[in-house]
Amino acid sequence: MNYSNNAFFRDDDPENNTYLLQQSWVSFDFPQTLGVRLVDGRFFSREYGTDSTAVLLNEAAVRSMGLKEPVVGQYIRQPSGPNQFQRYKIIGVMKDFNITSMHKAIDPACFSVLYPGGGDQFATIRLSGKNIPATIKAIENTWKTFTPTQPFQYEFFTDSWNNLYMSEIKTGKIFILFSVLAIFIACLGLIGLVTFMTNKRTKEIGIRKTYGASVKVVLNLLLREVAYLILIASVIAYPIDYFGSKYWMEGFADKAQINPLIYVLSTIIVIIIGFLSISYQTIKAASHSPADALRIE
Repeated sequence: MNYSNNAFFRDDDPENNTYLLQQSWVSFDFPQTLGVRLVDGRFFSREYGTDSTAVLLNEAAVRSMGLKEPVVGQYIRQPSGPNQFQRYKIIGVMKDFNITSMHKAIDPACFSVLYPGGGDQFATIRLSGKNIPATIKAIENTWKTFTPTQPFQYEFFTDSWNNLYMSEIKTGKIFILFSVLAIFIACLGLIGLVTFMTNKRTKEIGIRKTYGASVKVVLNLLLREVAYLILIASVIAYPIDYFGSKYWMEGFADKAQINPLIYVLSTIIVIIIGFLSISYQTIKAASHSPADALRIE
């Protein structure tokens, strides 16, 4: 795929405003190979001879040029010489996708078909993922059949993608590691806190049992206290997490939306862990007879 920034004009614009589009010259099946999705229209086809003067626009280009619905079937113009223009028919609108880095906003772009022998330099092949070594060997043999003097070189798109976002991948792994450690330490702290509270109130549990309190009453008493502490900790942690995530997302053009359910779910999980810990410790403390509980120092 060869691409460059070129000037285009709307065919129906009397003011001849200039619109800069990232024009890419691609083969017939290139968009389908990369999994490009269409919002409207069709892809390039060998069945249409007029596709040599046809283009595919992405949604960003449609917005940039202010094209009105229906977009498919309209024409745009590109300068081809002094007072000369090449008219291109829009045959399809592609859903926006990142051509360059995800740190940059999606550029207005268009695809023009590159006919065989028109200067294509690379072959893009979509693999099924099965028996990759044998598939690559077959591709190499086919390559040598057509260009025996040119060395066969290849690279996987996933490798290029991973190299491009290596720092983000490493940062994500570090965040996951420290998050797991933080959750583990927090769980240990919560269990330790519950154990300390239960042991400290063993006499109180014994007295309440003497006056006829059930295990459920004692459990609710301790759970309410721990729940308050969890909610206070959540109120402190949520703003820090939200603004930290928002600051990290500023480095990307397309920002993922932070779902508030994540915070609710995390609080529920912590409360469940606290409930299980309190239940175990309360049942353990309640198993002592009131007389033994009152003798515990």
